[in-house]
Amino acid sequence: MNTIGSYKYPSIHLNRAIEVVKMIAYDFGGSVNRSTLASKLNLTPTGGQFSKVVNGCKEWNLIHGRTNISLTEYGLIVSNPQNIEENHSIKLKIIRSINIFHDFINNFPEIDIRDPNFHIYLQQITGVSRLEIDSSFKFLKSLFSEVINIFNDNKSYFNNDNINQSLVSDIKNDQQNISSNHIQII
Repeated sequence: MNTIGSYKYPSIHLNRAIEVVKMIAYDFGGSVNRSTLASKLNLTPTGGQFSKVVNGCKEWNLIHGRTNISLTEYGLIVSNPQNIEENHSIKLKIIRSINIFHDFINNFPEIDIRDPNFHIYLQQITGVSRLEIDSSFKFLKSLFSEVINIFNDNKSYFNNDNINQSLVSDIKNDQQNISSNHIQII
């Protein structure tokens, strides 16, 4: 796992990890031999790129195992959510299971990744100098961009869902009030 200060962060993007996990779930029933998975991904089982993909999925807490790779509970749920709410909530749980994202979102919940001070926010969270961030800044920015987009999409989904539920409840209450105030003439 990559590190910055005392924080660790995944070496691949979450959406890439989810693609791999879905492949394991759909094509292999949730468990696969390392060499079979490498073949399916058109990579060599001992190659660096394959190790990066497998380790990245492990870093996101989606798979476990060495020679035989299996889905974790998060991997199982994210590969086949029961509904949209579960899909959104499991992604938030996965993101928050990584300390750097959890702390960053708690400290800067309204952050826009295009903010020119993004590197300063990273410094505040991690406690490292700008020089230490610069070597991996491009990847960190793309990783945080994905995470923040997922977080914002989920936040807006749940806010809209709550608003819709509130509107439905208000409409039902209004209908009940109208019917109870209704005068019947015979």
